[in-house]
Amino acid sequence: MFEKEFHAVITRSEFLEQKEGKEKQILDWIFNQAKNRKFSTKELTKAVEMKDQSNLRNKYLNPMVEKRYLQSTIEERIKYFSLTEWLKKLETR
Repeated sequence: MFEKEFHAVITRSEFLEQKEGKEKQILDWIFNQAKNRKFSTKELTKAVEMKDQSNLRNKYLNPMVEKRYLQSTIEERIKYFSLTEWLKKLETR
């Protein structure tokens, strides 16, 4: 679980407040539409109104995997992403 100073638990809204622009829009969509399931770059590209799947994947999703916000898997040559367990557990207050 992500903790703030003095060990208080951070909420989902506090986590999203630290983000901005497209990254915030992407994470917000994931929390609301794909919290407990896998999603593809194609699906997310349509949802956040971006045209270039490669740009979305390289500029936003792969760095989120490196930051451990997302995890990725490849199934039948398609790369899927999903929230990591610690992000799924962020409180919604």
